[in-house]
Amino acid sequence: LAKFHGIKFIVAAPTTSIDLETVTGADIVIEDRPQKELTQISGAVVDKEGNVDVNDTRRVAVAHQGIDVWNPSFDVTPHALIDAIITEKGEVVRSANGTFSFQHIMPERWKQQVEKAEPVDVAALAGKPSLADSEEGTQFKLELV
Repeated sequence: LAKFHGIKFIVAAPTTSIDLETVTGADIVIEDRPQKELTQISGAVVDKEGNVDVNDTRRVAVAHQGIDVWNPSFDVTPHALIDAIITEKGEVVRSANGTFSFQHIMPERWKQQVEKAEPVDVAALAGKPSLADSEEGTQFKLELV
């Protein structure tokens, strides 16, 4: 939606959530969270006068308990839609060729996970299904320097 309207899309994420070894979002398993996290809520009881009794809490339904709810623990945004990533260690702006280089904000992890990793055979991936152009997204496209 941001791209459609010409608005920059900036991700705020801790570096611990950036996986330098995942080539594509298709490899990421997204955990489904319990439905009741969205259909129920707990809180202190409020009486008719508006007084809150913090010692009396109740759990109540906020939606019909028979509805089907999808509650993913997180989502994966296609890298082509992201303009920059802001972390606790600095920012990473998408390069002109559409990649993100995390080397300057995570030099030790970069050395351990990217430089010492087996090179990825991009040609071998060419015919394999990828989420790169789908609405389901991909992990950040890395720039190997």
